[in-house]
Amino acid sequence: MSTLVRTHEALSGLIVYDNSATGSVGQLTAPASFDIIKIHPNVAQLHGVTNLAFAFTFADVDAWVKARIEGSLDGTNFASLMEIADAIYTADGTYHIIWTRLGAFTYIKGVFVSESASPSDAVCDLIVRAGA
Repeated sequence: MSTLVRTHEALSGLIVYDNSATGSVGQLTAPASFDIIKIHPNVAQLHGVTNLAFAFTFADVDAWVKARIEGSLDGTNFASLMEIADAIYTADGTYHIIWTRLGAFTYIKGVFVSESASPSDAVCDLIVRAGA
């Protein structure tokens, strides 16, 4: 059985190998970045992976939360990969973002950017699946 993402101590994050499974990146209870996902350099040629699906799930949203997907060539300098820099979500639920240009970046991460000032903190879970 092959894996989509797995813990990789050298990266202290996740690495995409093929398109056979779905992996949880984690849960945040305050705005922050999720672990970095490293894209294996030959994943498209060897396993037919051409896109990543990100599923952000929010709970306890009072007014709004912002999230985005960021990419990097070197694993250090990240920038938004989305047409609208920060997607705004106004209700609890699961929201999907599909990234289709895997060859462009070696490192990708999800970011829980911010939330409205409120008495309770929103919770953000992120699941990633590679696909063909």
